Amino acid sequence: MSGFLERILSMQLDRDGGVSVDFVGGRRARGSIGAGVFDSTSAIGSSIYLPSQSRLLLRTIRGDEIAIELPRHGEPSSSQGRTTVYLDQNHWSTLTHAIFDADRIRDADEREAARRLVGLARAQKILLPMSSAHVSETCKQVDFEMRYQRALTIIQLSSGWQLRDPLELRRFELRQAFAMRYRQHPFARQSAITLEPNAIHSGRNGPTDVDLSLPPEARRMVHSLRCISGIVDTMLDAEHVPPDSTPAWAAGFQHFAGFLASDPTGREKKRRRTHAKFIADLGRELPEEAHRAGITPEQMSEWVLVHS
Repeated sequence: MSGFLERILSMQLDRDGGVSVDFVGGRRARGSIGAGVFDSTSAIGSSIYLPSQSRLLLRTIRGDEIAIELPRHGEPSSSQGRTTVYLDQNHWSTLTHAIFDADRIRDADEREAARRLVGLARAQKILLPMSSAHVSETCKQVDFEMRYQRALTIIQLSSGWQLRDPLELRRFELRQAFAMRYRQHPFARQSAITLEPNAIHSGRNGPTDVDLSLPPEARRMVHSLRCISGIVDTMLDAEHVPPDSTPAWAAGFQHFAGFLASDPTGREKKRRRTHAKFIADLGRELPEEAHRAGITPEQMSEWVLVHS
């Protein structure tokens, strides 16, 4: 942290548009950016940014507290040695029951394990990252109370830690494969578990239009706060968000799997067909990442035919 943020203890934004900034030394500045800062369906009541701690504290209109870890400049993925535990959605449901209605977990051992996991996460001894799948599965839940409880559980226990978008990870691994084979110079490895802004959707278009007149550290701060606040607000919103599915993609792979299962050809031929399907599914990613890796079209073709 450097520059003007060193002089700030906290910045608070309230639902009515009121803003207050506490400075080192005790001075406080107050103002307003007008009503309508939060959408009428938003569950967020107030937002407090603590620069020195790289933390964001949110309070919902129902009084629930949410503490978010924010990325520190230069080390957005420093887990400080904490173990990462990735949970599928059904296990997040179990943790939600452990917090809000433990009697729904009939197995005593599972109930105790869930409580222990919740305790470890709250004590910041482990990381329970959220993923784009968690957001999608939670937001499509129609029942508001069930959605709110699960969303709150995921947000509180993940504390801002995210699983990077699998589409972005696939692109990086493809680019890395090209660089390792043809340039013998790997790219800096991307961390799959990170606090980077909007990491769960990093393979898709995200918000980037931060005011360029702001100092670099202010732009980073605004981008980080906006991305994580948007995720939280969307998950806790009073209105559910139906998923934007791609049924043709799923149906195509289901058809291909059925074809392999019913075809009497040997294992090697099935392997070759699966390999061809994989290459075809990469689509534009293949030439785009080859270009980003700095290899020639001839090298890309060789990789596809010989090394992929």
